[in-house]
Amino acid sequence: RDEGIHTGYLLSYKKDDFLQVLQKEFWIHLITANLAALSLLALLYHFLHARLLFERIATTDKLTGVYNRHKFYEVAEIEAGRSRRHGRPFSIIIFDIDHFKKINDRYGHGVGDYLLAAVAALVKKHIRKYDLLFRWSGGEFLILAPETDAQGAYKLAEKIRKLIFGFSFEEVGRVTVSAGVSQFYPETDMSVDETIKRAYAALYQSKREGRNKTNVAL
Repeated sequence: RDEGIHTGYLLSYKKDDFLQVLQKEFWIHLITANLAALSLLALLYHFLHARLLFERIATTDKLTGVYNRHKFYEVAEIEAGRSRRHGRPFSIIIFDIDHFKKINDRYGHGVGDYLLAAVAALVKKHIRKYDLLFRWSGGEFLILAPETDAQGAYKLAEKIRKLIFGFSFEEVGRVTVSAGVSQFYPETDMSVDETIKRAYAALYQSKREGRNKTNVAL
């Protein structure tokens, strides 16, 4: 061996950035996928919000904020079907603000509109949580009372009548309402309209007897 000769090796090192590129691509794809998912969720949210808003507009009385007649028939058909299947009672109360046309003529439609909204808010606050209040027409409102027979609905109608009579409304003061009550009978009522017809007959009887009264349809 020649001890005077030294052998050396020249090594060249180049950093392998494949893993870094792979990680970068992963995060890009992950962020892109998350942004797409967020966009999809945002679109879904706006769609559902618009649908709920449309449904609310379609089923709610604009002036009073309570349900309208269209919503009543949707709910009433469900209650009627349940009553026919299980024999569970439900009743309908129709009450009307006495001399509402005269109130409009005397104070103006603005005050009349206020009165309708105020009556609706007052009644809604004092009915049971499972009772449903509807604006029917003009100065008329309807209450659908599930799990309630005619006797129970009469007590509820009287509670509402006395509540309204004891309340002093702005500009108008005290007003009265007349009410009619009818129970749905699954054995004989072919539709909820028959129940409504009887409730109207009881309401008209209350009007004939001097108003500020509740009658129950026989």
